[in-house]
This record gives sequence, C-alpha cells and structure tokens, in this order.
Amino acid sequence: MQLKSSQLKLSMLALASGSLLSAVGASAAEGTDWQAEAAVLYYGELDRVTALEPVINLKRIWSPEQIASATLVLDTLGGASHNGAAVVDSPQTFAGSSGSYAASSDEGDDDDDDDDDGGEQTFAAGEVPLISGFEDFRMALDLAYTQPLNTPLNTISVGTALSKEEDYLSIGVNGGLAAELFSRNTKVSVSGAAAYDRIAPEDGIPQILGDSLTAASTLNSADKWVGEYTLGLTQVINKISIVQLNYNSGKSSGYHTDPYKIISRLDSAGVPVDYLNESRPEQRAKQSLYSALKVALGTHSLTASYRYYWDDWSVVAKTSDALLRFNLSERLYLEGHGRWHQQTKADFYQLWLAEAEVPDYASADHRLGDLQTQTLGLNMGYQFSDNQAVTFRTEWYHQSDPVTGNKAAQMDAVISQLGFKMVF
Repeated sequence: MQLKSSQLKLSMLALASGSLLSAVGASAAEGTDWQAEAAVLYYGELDRVTALEPVINLKRIWSPEQIASATLVLDTLGGASHNGAAVVDSPQTFAGSSGSYAASSDEGDDDDDDDDDGGEQTFAAGEVPLISGFEDFRMALDLAYTQPLNTPLNTISVGTALSKEEDYLSIGVNGGLAAELFSRNTKVSVSGAAAYDRIAPEDGIPQILGDSLTAASTLNSADKWVGEYTLGLTQVINKISIVQLNYNSGKSSGYHTDPYKIISRLDSAGVPVDYLNESRPEQRAKQSLYSALKVALGTHSLTASYRYYWDDWSVVAKTSDALLRFNLSERLYLEGHGRWHQQTKADFYQLWLAEAEVPDYASADHRLGDLQTQTLGLNMGYQFSDNQAVTFRTEWYHQSDPVTGNKAAQMDAVISQLGFKMVF
C-alpha cells in the first residue's frame, strides 16, 4: 500500500536556534560521542486505517558540525480504505483479493491493499465503500552525514534513503551545503534530493481508465522519478527571536496513478453503470514557500509557521502551524500544538463520471480533492538526567471536504507517540 511521498527532509529551526533558545531535554553538549533515540507512534483512524510505527535513531557526534546518523522505521498498517467508488443510493458489492473490482454491474471497488479472504464486501445505500482486510508492512532506512567544509561555519551534508513495502520500493539520495555568516547570525543553505520509486501490485498495473472488472493488467510494475531542491535562509532577529524562510521546487515523472483506486460512472439517475481504473498525469511540478518564527517568551517559547504550496495539477495548499512550549521546570516541559490545513482539488479530480464520459485523466481519490484538516495536540517531555529524557505526545486530527461534503473525505484520527532519548 502506497502511503508516502518521496521528499527531501530538511532541518528546521532547531539547527539555527539550538544555541540561542535552549530547551529542556536538549541534546548533550559538544563532545558527545553517541546519542540514541527510540519512539513508537500509533496512528488510528475511526473505522479506517491503523498504523503502528517503531522508530530507532542512532547518532555519532564528533562536534556540532560533524554528525553521522542512521534511522530505522518499521510500519505495520491495517484496516479499511476507500477505493474511490462513489457513495450512491443503492447497495454496492466489491470482490477480489484487493477489492479492486465490482462483483456485479452495479458495483465497483478498489482498495489500497489485499483483502484477507478475497471475498465479497457489500455496502448499503449511502455508505462509503471502505474495503477492509488490507495489511501492509514497511521498512525504511535513512543514513545521513554532515561535516565541516573548510571551516566550522560551512558544512556539507549527504544522505540516502531506502523504503520497502510488499508492492513498493523507493530509493533516494540527498545532499546540501550550508554557510553561517555575520557572526553566525545568518545561515544560508541549498539542498537537493532525487528518488526512484517502483510500484508492483500483486495483480499487476491496471489498464488506465479500463473497466476495473474486465480490463487486463498491462504491466507487472511501474516507475517514477522525483527530483527537488530547496533554498533556505535562517536569520537571528534579536536575542529572543529567529526567522526561517525556505523555497522548494520539485518535479516528478512517471507513474503517478494509484493502482488501487477506481472511479464510478453513473447514469442520469445516479446508478452505477461501471467502474474505471483511475488515471493521473505522468508529470507533476510543484513549488512551496515556507516561513517560520521562533520567539522566546521568558522561559517559554512560541514557534509559528506558514507554508504555501502550489503545483501544475491545480492543487493549492495553505498550512498554518503553532507550537507553544511551557518549561515548567529545568526538567519538565509541556507543549500545546495546533495545525490548520486547506487545499483545493486537482483539476482532474471528480467524485464520479457521467455514463459515457472517458476523459484523459480522472481520479476520485479524496486526497486530491478539496480538503480541510485541523490538528490539536499536547506534547510533554521530562529529562531524568543530563543523558536521559522521555517524551510523549497525543493529537486529534479531523479531515473534511468543505466544498462538496464528500463523505469519503470525512475522517477523524488519534495520533500518539512515546519516545526515549539516551546520550552515552
């Protein structure tokens, strides 16, 4: 099941603000040899996907400018996922090992993974087709290394990433340069990343806009190439505040279609006629602007950020994020977190197609539709000693379609994470 996107992971304000705004539970001082972090994340959607994700990170620290790290992530996912079929006023039945086709002419389906028993699943009139029974496992490994370049004020970073699922493989590399100027009050950076993705569903790559029940698979696998770069500026404003600005641009070429998604074709009465495999363009260009401000409020701090994203699929997204941190003592802190996100739909996104309609591109995947999400959470951390700390966070996530009220896009989730850090 494909639930990720290849993307360069950039360091945020912490890189520039570590010496300015110290925090409870911060990393050990210069001269530390090893640092280990472990965390377990739980993500649970109501009546949909559930994920459990252990993460282990190990760092070798020679100096603040010379660090090597390795991160291992293991994901276990399961539950139910919308296949793309429209919500209609009549029952629908779907079948197949992946739930990706209709069991009769009135029904259609596609799910993000394999149905355990390969049997039929029937949904009542007005019910969202959530195909249950899928399970997936992902393993990801990230390696990174940063070292000074000529002087400690200039650094070079390189990294590589590997992610593997039963039907999906992603291999990526990244690198960057950074320089600190004007008595280390200004930091400029440039970085880039490239990735190769391959998806190989068990039943092969479905025929684009072919009938999901009768059209034969055309290929065993499909590929995609991704490349992007980021320009960054971090500036110390005064003794209590730092601002960061980033510009990101990326392009991808190849197979963007989700092989597990379908789209309904309805007659004039709103009754399903058939179900087609979805189709997305083979090219995508995206850009984004990111800004962040971190301010010390006495012994506490506020971090606020805003991101504006746009691409040539007509998706425009705006994301605001705020984190208010209260240092209750030298060892204990609490953080309140809020996030608001809104996006417009892709130009080929449709809830369904007319009976005889066969466009070049069409998708009913609500992730490409009009979306509005809110996240509210609470984080806490406690430092047992100079070398050990524990963190915990829990968040509530709500998602909806504010334009059409699409029931498939309406979803609530709970996110919880427990982490432990050790320096030795």
